[in-house]
Amino acid sequence: MRRSPRGRIKNLLALLFLMGELVVAALLIVGLAIFYRFSSDLPNVNLLSSQSLIPAATSIWSEDGVLLGTLQQINRKPVPLNEISPFLKDATIAIEDHRFYHHFGIDIKGILRAAYIDLTGGNPTREGASTLTQQLVRNVGIFGLNHQKSYARKIREALIAMRVEQLYSKDEILDLYLNNVYYGAGAYGVEAAARTYFGKSAADLDLSQAALLAGLPQLPSAYSPFSHPDRAIERRDEVLDAMLRYGYINRAQYEAAKSEQLHFATPPRTRKGYNFKAPYFVWYVLNDLIRRYGLDFVESGLKIQTTLNWKMQQAAEKALEQGLERASYTGANQGCLVCLDNSNGAIRAMVGGRSFLASQFNIVTQGLRQPGSTFKLFDYAAAFDTGKADLNTTFRDEPIVYPNSHKLVHDFENYTGRSMTCKEAIARSVNTIAVQVAELVGIKTVIAYAHRMGITTPIAPYYPSAIGASAVHPLDLCVAYSVVANNGILRKPMALLRVTDAEGNIVEEHFPQEQDGLLRKSTIDQLNEAFEAVVTEGTGVAARGDDSNGIVPNAHGKTGTTSDFRDAWFAGYTPELTTVIWCGRVHHGRYLPMSNGQGGVVCAPIWHDFMIKAVPIEQKYLAALNPAPPAPQPKPASPKPAPQTQPAQLQQPSTPSNNSTSSASPTTAAPTPSAPSSPLPSNSQSGGTSLNNTGSPIPPTPTNPSTPNSNDLLPSPQNVSTPPATNAPTPSHLAPNHIAAPPTPPKHKSDPMVTVTICVDSHEKATIWCPATITVQMPASQARKLKTCPLHKPPPGAG
Repeated sequence: MRRSPRGRIKNLLALLFLMGELVVAALLIVGLAIFYRFSSDLPNVNLLSSQSLIPAATSIWSEDGVLLGTLQQINRKPVPLNEISPFLKDATIAIEDHRFYHHFGIDIKGILRAAYIDLTGGNPTREGASTLTQQLVRNVGIFGLNHQKSYARKIREALIAMRVEQLYSKDEILDLYLNNVYYGAGAYGVEAAARTYFGKSAADLDLSQAALLAGLPQLPSAYSPFSHPDRAIERRDEVLDAMLRYGYINRAQYEAAKSEQLHFATPPRTRKGYNFKAPYFVWYVLNDLIRRYGLDFVESGLKIQTTLNWKMQQAAEKALEQGLERASYTGANQGCLVCLDNSNGAIRAMVGGRSFLASQFNIVTQGLRQPGSTFKLFDYAAAFDTGKADLNTTFRDEPIVYPNSHKLVHDFENYTGRSMTCKEAIARSVNTIAVQVAELVGIKTVIAYAHRMGITTPIAPYYPSAIGASAVHPLDLCVAYSVVANNGILRKPMALLRVTDAEGNIVEEHFPQEQDGLLRKSTIDQLNEAFEAVVTEGTGVAARGDDSNGIVPNAHGKTGTTSDFRDAWFAGYTPELTTVIWCGRVHHGRYLPMSNGQGGVVCAPIWHDFMIKAVPIEQKYLAALNPAPPAPQPKPASPKPAPQTQPAQLQQPSTPSNNSTSSASPTTAAPTPSAPSSPLPSNSQSGGTSLNNTGSPIPPTPTNPSTPNSNDLLPSPQNVSTPPATNAPTPSHLAPNHIAAPPTPPKHKSDPMVTVTICVDSHEKATIWCPATITVQMPASQARKLKTCPLHKPPPGAG
């Protein structure tokens, strides 16, 4: 018997109904499971009213784990909701969550609309799904949420938002939001924002001003009226459009507000951090980060790990202060000290002046002072390297005039009138012979060597420069002397190791940048011998010390004094560290002559007092990185009796000699952050560590591609008559190779190049919210390791 069509339809409907019930039941089970999974450990939302959205303070740390200081600009003035302009409340709701008074914490319509726009390729920034309540709970620390795009975070956020809606009224939620949200320029909450941008209370804001403030929380830095006024006005107009669309204002109000010419208050200028440890160094780091990222981001809870060693810094500050007190009879009252780790270029200590409270001018990085005889490093490096002279070449010490001039070359001591070798001339700091050496090589070649070895400032192409007439930065001079300590390798100075944001994402990471092949090995050996003679028998004996105050092992260096005693220097190194000291007499910003203030008298003792403490610290640090291999264990005696009548003795294990070294040519040295591969030659008391480490907490990086090829670094002896150009290179003391990814691996056929869009601010993979991007090619393996930009968040409502 055939079933009727009506019966078949009835059975089909019943089957569909049953399937629908099964789907609903399955969804219900899944929903209950999800709810149980994420609601079992929800925080106590009753604490919300006592919380603030102010992020953790930015912290700055030394390499040895000491907190150098915190940086946070807290500008928050909570006010009751009835003391906030109604325009601002309406503008915030219109642009952020226009169904705020009609949902229960999550906006189902908004979620569906955002999903549709996302699927159809629309602009997700125009319409979002996050409610004001979700934005509130996302930014409160007690809830443990972040801005990571994950389903788990979104589900947890939605559950907390619904719970908040159950316990708090809409006005209470709006009050919490408006009093805590970040508006940029250090202003948290509408009252602080109104006073920061317009110099008035939040209660007195007009429609146009309120619309501008309401648009800021999406991207406070990008829409800042202080730095981007045009963008701020465009964003204000978007808010006004939303207010008109949802009926908060009429057409006349809309037109009047759009045509209003806004006038902003003076941007706040605050200078904090005088209580930092190592304040000159900390502000050196912070100023660079602020220049590249802006103050708002730098104060957003970053963790900044630096290269400074706090124990060395303390020793540096004490040595400089005591040294200036000791030399006060000369009139010296100001000075600076900078110390570099030879193994990787890390700045271990920096004292930019005697008192940061008295003057924030950092002499180490900003000061330009005549280097005096410390500049002779470049005269003799050029002569030895080009084969024009060596340590045994003799010149006559007698009154001479500068080439192409009638001016007499000044010497601090009377002219001896006899011949002397270059070694003796360096040890005794004889100016007449240094000028003759520079004339033999050519002043342009001398200048070329100075720039290659780290001097970034212009050097006048005349012969007084050969004895230090052209001013340099103390940090540059320290880099140049470290090239000799590093066997011809220039390691650019590094102040930063790593910067992470408040959520632990790496913002930038720094690695040693090296340039090798700057000097021949024979040149380095001769310079080491001469600079050792300076501290054992020449003008710098106070730097090495003696039995009464301790000997700095393996000390090498050079004194420097300008002709009118305005500048005194000592630049020196051991295998571990290179340190430069400058001292002078400053009165009301003017540099005055000292009374016989010579580098060997004023600065050499300071160098000694610092290095006698700093070198053991560095040796201990390097030993921890590269522990000595365990001694081989003796083999157990054989159970078979020995045939001889005398009892057998165990062979003593051989101990590796501390003096064994491996000397590597500068042109073949691997670009790794290691200490010099062999100890510097020394006739002084031994005791220094023979360093041969190849490790460092800072992983190596390929040489900066912008640095010249090593073949271009040295003028060949045949071409000295046509020296290269002498333009000073651009300083790069803090220039980061800071895309937060490992160094680029060698390109293989199995690792194809891919095109990646990078955010210019974070140097991570760009999102649609990044305001400025660049497109680059890189190996696919490196591209996979890039993270999504942590700086530019989804706009409120799009998360």
